Amino acid sequence: MNFKFNKKLREVATEICKSIVPRKFISMPVLTNVLFEANESLGEVAVIGSDGNVFVRYCVEAEVGESGKILFPANMLLNFFGKVPVSDIEFNAQDNESITISIHNVEYRIFNRDHSHFPNFDALTGAPFVPLLNFKAEALADQLCHAASTDPMRPQLCGINLQIGENLKGLATNGIMISMLEMEITQSDFAVNPVDITCPPLFLKAISNLPKGEETTGTLHVLGNKIEYRCGNLQVTCNLFEGEYPRKTLSKLPESSDKLLTSDVRLLIKAIETAEVMDKATGRIVLKLDETECSVSASSLDEGRSHIELDPAFHFYEGKNIELAARGKFLKTALRRVNTDFAKVYVSNSKRHNPIMITNHYTDDQEPGVITVRHYVMPMRIS
Repeated sequence: MNFKFNKKLREVATEICKSIVPRKFISMPVLTNVLFEANESLGEVAVIGSDGNVFVRYCVEAEVGESGKILFPANMLLNFFGKVPVSDIEFNAQDNESITISIHNVEYRIFNRDHSHFPNFDALTGAPFVPLLNFKAEALADQLCHAASTDPMRPQLCGINLQIGENLKGLATNGIMISMLEMEITQSDFAVNPVDITCPPLFLKAISNLPKGEETTGTLHVLGNKIEYRCGNLQVTCNLFEGEYPRKTLSKLPESSDKLLTSDVRLLIKAIETAEVMDKATGRIVLKLDETECSVSASSLDEGRSHIELDPAFHFYEGKNIELAARGKFLKTALRRVNTDFAKVYVSNSKRHNPIMITNHYTDDQEPGVITVRHYVMPMRIS
């Protein structure tokens, strides 16, 4: 087998190594490698990576001298890319024992790993793929992946729930923070046969991070407990989470409140960061809101107390006076995903468990667009 790297092949291989291939110790060491499939007749090289559940396959046009397969360590590949120009790297495997890598006048020879142990990339067949217009995978990944739980004792919350029908509704929660998204999708056959699925966050990250070329419309295929996404030369497939996502328990979340803080996102994040220094143990900050003065504070027995008054020129509050506490970490996470200069922060003290809701604030010269996002943060006790 023989092929040369070009700029596009390097870009794809680097992204798969960084975002898909696992770095930590796993039960299948073969997954720490990337599989290259060179096809001389098609003049392309397929790059395949997996974490054991999510499989990514990307075909790139390249100069192929001979068809074949090689399995290459992801960490070693990144080292080569970081030291030499891409145009000077040539892979050559003439036997089953070694791979020769030619870089300028230097040759490296490494052991050729047995690619037969690498899991097969099984594309889904049996039903037509459904085109998804206006499907913005980048928005889904950015707005939802951060909220998914990483607790293996709650496996269902480790996924992202997607309801695809006339619109796409996404939901993710870790028990403290809840993120919800609604996206308009035009000309979707799922309007007739809607689906309710829960996929791993890595599935959305793979779709959003890898380049898709000139293609703008992807296709989605759901069959049994598997899902596959295709767009241009990109194919991503994975197994879905089994069981029902606990969406019903989150269906009564408030969408508004009579107590509203409209705040400059950048300045509010800076105030939270300044205040929470005084309570590093819990990261709890206290919001005190009234129509004449708004402030952010934090305190601890060991460190002391911080108090930051919010500039009324950039922070506007409407409603009755209220004081509530929350984890600054999750408030900052929600605020950073607001894609407008100002954010709407809805608060309520009618019930102790009512969460804080953060969403976008659109000015008169801005349009909401096709995506609606709401982030909820559970409050904490003040004393």
